[in-house]
Amino acid sequence: MVTRVTNQAQQANSLQNIFRITENLFKAQQEISSGRRINKPSDDPASMRDALLFRTSIAQSTQFSRNIDNNRLYIQTSDSSLESVNTNLIRAKELAVSSLGGLATAETRGFAANEFSQIISQVFESANVKIKNQFVFAGTDFRSQPFEQSASGAVYFGNTERFQIAIGNNTNADFT
Repeated sequence: MVTRVTNQAQQANSLQNIFRITENLFKAQQEISSGRRINKPSDDPASMRDALLFRTSIAQSTQFSRNIDNNRLYIQTSDSSLESVNTNLIRAKELAVSSLGGLATAETRGFAANEFSQIISQVFESANVKIKNQFVFAGTDFRSQPFEQSASGAVYFGNTERFQIAIGNNTNADFT
């Protein structure tokens, strides 16, 4: 059976091809100008899903990195504060031993008492250290000063609750 292709069918087919080629050219120019292969979700839904998953994964990894860096800063600060307290306690022990010795006089004991007062204030200063406007040794109660001096000694106002941060998928670490 012989079929005849009319001029009108040929014209319609040619116009359809021209429109398809023009649309493809427009999409190619849009990709080049924007630098993106996917400009809207309907361009490629499967690739769009993958791109969103990658974006979420990158944001999550960036947050993990920030958490680790923040925790490192807290650890370094708490370590230097504890080192300062240790140094002050060693000096206090030296003063106590020398004040008990036979060579100590009322005057040297008075100087030692003044130095003890300074040591106590330095220890409280180290114990109440802040980072990013948060107290390091306050537990999860970051906003309240953890230690105060009273007549009977030091009073702790923080808490002992554990605070954990995410450092990886399904991996948490204690925030110190």
